Amino acid sequence: TVFILFAIKKIIDNRNSIQSFIQKPIVLLGLTALCTYLLYLRVGDFTLYKGVFSLPGYGSIRAVPRIINIELMFVAIAAAYVLSWFFKSLKKYAALAFVLIAGLLIVDSYYPLNANTKPKLKKADMQARTNELVAKLDRLPAKSIFSYEPDSTDMPIHVYHLDAMMAAQVLQLKTFNGYSGTIPAGYGPYSYEPNEPNRLKWIERSKFHKEVVVIK
Repeated sequence: TVFILFAIKKIIDNRNSIQSFIQKPIVLLGLTALCTYLLYLRVGDFTLYKGVFSLPGYGSIRAVPRIINIELMFVAIAAAYVLSWFFKSLKKYAALAFVLIAGLLIVDSYYPLNANTKPKLKKADMQARTNELVAKLDRLPAKSIFSYEPDSTDMPIHVYHLDAMMAAQVLQLKTFNGYSGTIPAGYGPYSYEPNEPNRLKWIERSKFHKEVVVIK
């Protein structure tokens, strides 16, 4: 946003020679940033990204938030311009300000403020849950279809979907559970809360007619 505003300000300041000025790299980058910003902006269920998603190659990005990997380039350039102006305004104190800012960035990266709020998953715990689920599924015939619907959940729901996917892979089974950046229309309720009502809604919507074994 800073980068876009900076480019717009430059265009306004040089509106009398707009044709020659608009060819400058900073302005072209600013306009590019504005275009990508608008293309990947989402308001409710409306986003121009739906059109971009259909283009060859763009479908691999899948989740819209991943476009931040492209926008980071513009963020870096904007930060460079802002810091350049900031250091020039400080003159003889610029070196000290640089050291302080660099130190703050290092501290911020080393001690994240939300470290204690992030869920911590241990590989051993995940393997134990998968092995427990494999034991429950071991009696099913090959290529059976199951739906893992735990009675209680004390972790993010995607963890249980991943457990089901791993167990299905071990036993060569098929599962209703899934976790991905893109899901089929109507699968959302079951994805957020795998239970009988949501499973039946999904079966009805997708016109699925095969037997499904429910695992608790």
